[in-house]
Amino acid sequence: MADVPSTPTADGKGYVYDPKGQVRTFSREKAVPNSGGRVARLPSFKNPETDWITLEIYTVGQTAVHLINGQVVLAVYNTRLHENGVTRPLTSGKIQIQSEGSEVFYRNIELQPITELPAGLVDEPTAAASAR
Repeated sequence: MADVPSTPTADGKGYVYDPKGQVRTFSREKAVPNSGGRVARLPSFKNPETDWITLEIYTVGQTAVHLINGQVVLAVYNTRLHENGVTRPLTSGKIQIQSEGSEVFYRNIELQPITELPAGLVDEPTAAASAR
């Protein structure tokens, strides 16, 4: 479960990440009231010079920012886990890299510890953004 700035899709059936959008809670847990099931990231930013993409994911505390070829495509805040009726902060755990529905190849995977997000990467949403 996480809070994501988002806007409704054109058909009104879903949501897409929007850094200037209203902050909404997304969870697949039916027990969590007033939460959308899923939010889509922005479209991929392809690199015309290669078939490979560069994926970067920065996580610090309860915030995660996803970049594709240097462009922010998703930022999630206040990540948390809802289990057995209890919600707790999600600040550690396993790393899972997956593909949904197609073959994928990975190369040059690097992990580096960080203590803060790179400056200027994203602006944390404010309480005013949540109230929009």
